[in-house]
Amino acid sequence: MDPLLQPYQLRHLALRNRLMSTAHEPAYPEDGMPKARYRGYHVERARGGIALCL
Repeated sequence: MDPLLQPYQLRHLALRNRLMSTAHEPAYPEDGMPKARYRGYHVERARGGIALCL
């Protein structure tokens, strides 16, 4: 079993795997605020299997 795909306990937060993404700006704001495209970006990352986006 790949260690990256094993569950991980981060204090009180249980993650389904160890795949995480640090904060970054994908340049999707509209009028300076995150809108549907940015929300969709994070939804697709979650569907792809990422456990935590910071």
